[in-house]
Amino acid sequence: MSTELKDRGKPVTAALSDEPDQQMYWALFLGLLAVVTLAYYRPLGLVFRSWNDPLYNHGYIIPVFAGVLLYLRRESFQSPTRAAQWTGLGLIAAATLMRLGALRLSFSTLQPATLLPCMLGVVLIVGGWKAMRWAGPAVAFTALMYPLPRRLVTDLLLPMKEWATIGSTGVLQTLGIDAVRVGNRIFIEGGAEPLTVADVCSGLRMATVFLALGVAVALLARHRPWWERLIVVGSALPIAIFANIIRITIIGLVRSFGIEDGWIFHLVHDWAGYFMMPLALGLLYVVLQILANLFIEHQEMRPVPARAHAGRPGPAPRRP
Repeated sequence: MSTELKDRGKPVTAALSDEPDQQMYWALFLGLLAVVTLAYYRPLGLVFRSWNDPLYNHGYIIPVFAGVLLYLRRESFQSPTRAAQWTGLGLIAAATLMRLGALRLSFSTLQPATLLPCMLGVVLIVGGWKAMRWAGPAVAFTALMYPLPRRLVTDLLLPMKEWATIGSTGVLQTLGIDAVRVGNRIFIEGGAEPLTVADVCSGLRMATVFLALGVAVALLARHRPWWERLIVVGSALPIAIFANIIRITIIGLVRSFGIEDGWIFHLVHDWAGYFMMPLALGLLYVVLQILANLFIEHQEMRPVPARAHAGRPGPAPRRP
């Protein structure tokens, strides 16, 4: 005589037999990712060196964020189809050809970028398209660790610097401080020297960090509609500009009191930048709450069948 114990609709023997398979899938998946990453050791050295630039200091935390996203979004692996595996092999082959072409043409910036399609190919080979749905976004998140193209940096740096200068000057004037903008410099009453909005203070660094935060929040908010998550990602740039204006305004307020050097000024200057990170997270949360309460999801009301009320006793008559 055999008794069949069930756990969530599956026999215990079947559940136990699936566990080693999942461990094998995870070992194969993480092992292939490690092998592919080691194969890009030299090209990734260029990316690691770019993280010494203050504009890309956030690159160190992107792989950690990607690992956390992969863990939080994880699901069970399933056997991939042959078509998915061949597609994964095709991605790896195409990325390898692109890397060889970039190496021959001395296009050094393209070589490390070909790591991304290789890792996505690994996802398809191990888990197929179903694994791509939950593991693919976390793997693609590592694209934020690469430095931006120089042309894009140039096109974004100057406008963001101008917006930050104009906005900070307007806020200081609103607070009753005599401030005048000349180019990217702000002349403040009480300050011996003008406050210069340098490239580091343009807000582009905040934009790259906040973009990573916005993408991470959007990937974790899987219960939200896709368009809400897209708005969260798109709000990264306005939040970065707003946060940078607050930062420059705080520094301008300190300058208006004649504090332009010393430990007080450096303390405010440094910690004003650190404070922008929790501020960005708070603003992203506000955006999510606004979107959640701005639109009401329509739920279809189904009529109750008449026979459902047939056996129910009616209300007792009131006695006079």
